[in-house]
Amino acid sequence: MLEYADYLIPEHLPRYTTVYGMLTAVCRKYAGKTAFQMKDSDDNYRKTTYGTIWEKSEGVARFLLGLGVVPGDRVALMSENSPEWGIAYFSIIMTRAVLVPVDATLSFPDVRFIIEHSGSGILFTSRAIYEKMWKDNLSAVPGLKKLILIDGPDQPDGGPVSLAQCAKAGSSAVLPVDFSPGDLLEILYTSGTTGNPKAVMLTHGNVASNLNGIHRMIHFDESDVFLSVLPLHHVFECTVGFLAALSAGCTITYAESLKSSSLIANMQETRVTILLGVPLLFEKLYYGIIRAIDKKSLHIRAFCHGMLAVVRAARILLGIELGRGVFAGLRKKAGLDTLRLTVSGGGPLPWIVARGFIDLGITIVQGYGLSETSPVLTVSTLAHNNIHAAGLPLPDAKIRIIEPDAQGTGEIAVRGPMVMSGYYRNPEATSEVVRDGWFMTGDSGYIDHRGFVHITGRLKNVIVTHGGKNVHPEELEEKLDASPFIKESMVYGEAISEEIKGEEVKAIIVPDYALARENWESLRHAHSHHEPTDEAVEAEVTRAVQHLNAHLPTYKKITGYRIEKEELVKTTTRKIKRYLYTPQSGPRPS
Repeated sequence: MLEYADYLIPEHLPRYTTVYGMLTAVCRKYAGKTAFQMKDSDDNYRKTTYGTIWEKSEGVARFLLGLGVVPGDRVALMSENSPEWGIAYFSIIMTRAVLVPVDATLSFPDVRFIIEHSGSGILFTSRAIYEKMWKDNLSAVPGLKKLILIDGPDQPDGGPVSLAQCAKAGSSAVLPVDFSPGDLLEILYTSGTTGNPKAVMLTHGNVASNLNGIHRMIHFDESDVFLSVLPLHHVFECTVGFLAALSAGCTITYAESLKSSSLIANMQETRVTILLGVPLLFEKLYYGIIRAIDKKSLHIRAFCHGMLAVVRAARILLGIELGRGVFAGLRKKAGLDTLRLTVSGGGPLPWIVARGFIDLGITIVQGYGLSETSPVLTVSTLAHNNIHAAGLPLPDAKIRIIEPDAQGTGEIAVRGPMVMSGYYRNPEATSEVVRDGWFMTGDSGYIDHRGFVHITGRLKNVIVTHGGKNVHPEELEEKLDASPFIKESMVYGEAISEEIKGEEVKAIIVPDYALARENWESLRHAHSHHEPTDEAVEAEVTRAVQHLNAHLPTYKKITGYRIEKEELVKTTTRKIKRYLYTPQSGPRPS
């Protein structure tokens, strides 16, 4: 089994004890360097230096103190990704107030719940969200005393003030400097797949320890440029793509939109070297490249697929990686030639996609964690990369398997400085997941002989058959989703009857009608319809299910499925909200 000494890289950055300490250090060291950049309406990149971050954040923090904000007060931040999001973030923590990041896509009732439950008295938001949500609803949240717009001018008639005006106005208030690791940094409201959001409390020490651990696993250099794609309110993007990037002196490019063409343009124009994303992002990038290859002439198609086979064989038989050199031209045409590293998190990455990236010469590593763990617990390293696993433990993460079965699979438990201080205003929920100092993740998995952690699924999703066998839906979903005719799937258990205990394995499947029509002749079964109608595509889905069942043990076979035409509802990290679709949840959303 690999020990920490086998895979940790030498420390090349200071060890931080608070996020505030990290901020002061990097803003002093890299004062004149670009920290944030984002394309403006004139098609130019607006740049913000580390020195400007400090200057503006300090001004806004003084303004907040002038409003009466004191340490421990909760201040909410709800906005789209932008450099101003970061300035608002740092201005809040400079006052020793507690940040409450809010998903910018939530409905007003959900946002009102978060504001009221957290006790936030001030909200930073964007002009677009203010016009859409708050302009006519502010009186419905009486506890919210002040709105600050992170972009645009002040609003007339006593409306919200702008971030820029706050930074200029400031006050004579003295900023606190006595930060400690135990200070509460942020309260995160998890969107969840079960319909029961909890408020995760993370301290400065929790997040700082995660930054220190990440930098012992993967080297971020001050010459690196990150592309920020995931929403900043989510802990994966905030800790890794925002704070870890800044703590290494990197530059962050904010994506102007999520369109593939815009992402590629942003990467090319700012020479992005590191891309963080959820599995769906990497699936789209990879299959987009493969589809582009398949549209070429027969000669080019045969050559590319032949070279992919050669690259794969060289890795398996000789342990040699040829993809970076062989597909250099292809990566350049795809706009991915500057990437040196891609990191997938927020869910399991299909190994076919991971293998495909490596075949094409793009390094991809996978990590695992939860909001309650700040979030990173494991990640593969460049020297020890297992595309079938969720990675190796961070140096301070103690991981063990609770009540393992004969195959070594059980609940994953963790202990370490990255584990949350608890759920806000919910000690009962905290006591349910923290037992004898160990945080129970709710995920099932095992640790292999080399020390890599493997995730087999969520315990609450496990299907228990009539024969007492356990079926992990995620395993079957990955196999279903590998079919080009299936866009996504959700496998669940349905009670057999009141008399017979146990569940049958069922599935909801969303066909990929667009992809099937685009590549019908090359994808369809030899005996299938000659026209790519919806019915013909759904017939191919049936073939895919039958093919999968033929290779599964009896207890895992899918006994029935239903077709959904529309994409399934998901969280911001693209996880299906299962509670909306299981039989116990009642009517499905329209």
